Amino acid sequence: AIDYTASAAGTIVFTAVATDDRGGTTTSAAVSINVLAENVAPTINLTSPGDGSTVDIGAVISVTAAATDSDGTITQVEFFANGASIGLVTGTGPYAIDYTAAITGNLVFTAIATDDRGGATTSPPVAIVIRIPNAEFDVSTGLTRDHRVLVFMSCTEPAPPQSESQCITERSIYLHELLSLRGIEHRIVYTDSDFLAALRCGVYNTYWITGGVGKLSKPTIDEIGANLLHGHALIVDARHDERNHGLDVYLGAQSTGRFGNSTPGMSWISGSGRSFGFPSVQWCAGARYFQFQQ
Repeated sequence: AIDYTASAAGTIVFTAVATDDRGGTTTSAAVSINVLAENVAPTINLTSPGDGSTVDIGAVISVTAAATDSDGTITQVEFFANGASIGLVTGTGPYAIDYTAAITGNLVFTAIATDDRGGATTSPPVAIVIRIPNAEFDVSTGLTRDHRVLVFMSCTEPAPPQSESQCITERSIYLHELLSLRGIEHRIVYTDSDFLAALRCGVYNTYWITGGVGKLSKPTIDEIGANLLHGHALIVDARHDERNHGLDVYLGAQSTGRFGNSTPGMSWISGSGRSFGFPSVQWCAGARYFQFQQ
């Protein structure tokens, strides 16, 4: 027996010649083998979902991949979520599975393609964010041109990867568009002092406290309360907490402190398709009080 190293791809024919002690020789039957080139590993990339996208919990996510093998065929593609296998597709594809988002937080998808010679390649990761879904509610249905709206804008828990300042800016643009399209006079402010100054002008009869972060001073809350007793209206959206505890008496709140973080949000959806989540909505007009909360 001998060892032989094939130096190139192609067909090799082996024979052997036996020689005895009297010089007789015999040649063996030929044995042919086919030497293959070194295997080229397959390529694979996830094509859906998009990296950095946000999906509501409970949504069905289509996870798809594109896989090829330059010197053979793909035999299977296996999909993973946070390192755990979530499905296997064999054969020539298409390579796709449906995955239901069961928990909130960050989720990383990968896929492994295997070829007909056992070569395997792992795709680059795709990371998404699973969030609590928003209930849809269009608060503008309760507003008419008789309402002149003063908005105190802030932003709690912006949706990743949005920053708080981006959240405030985008919500301000959205509310401006929403109220302008309905011909509702309005002003959006970001500080207690600006809110109180605008309130004292006597122009506005509806006060919209939005975002859950901004704190109103006691004089501002007292003046809101006095105006509510004269038939003005109050809208509070976002988690109601101790920052504006003085509004409880007007909103009819039965408890203090935050709603739990798992409380689903509300969202406004504009004609352009943008949506913005808010954790709860309360509407108070004089003695009338309505609360919208999923």
